[in-house]
Amino acid sequence: MIGLTMGFGVANKLVPMPYLRYAADETCRKITNDLFFLERWLHYLQDMISFPEIVSWE
Repeated sequence: MIGLTMGFGVANKLVPMPYLRYAADETCRKITNDLFFLERWLHYLQDMISFPEIVSWE
């Protein structure tokens, strides 16, 4: 734990804090987009299972 804290302190001096904050924001945004896409896809799949006559398999 101490090594991790010291390592982060060194990384914090080498990499400016706004960049780390930006990287964290980008990561959160990508995860949110992926979850939103997954949720929409699951709703679509649920609709396909609920109403099979809408989907043509031919």
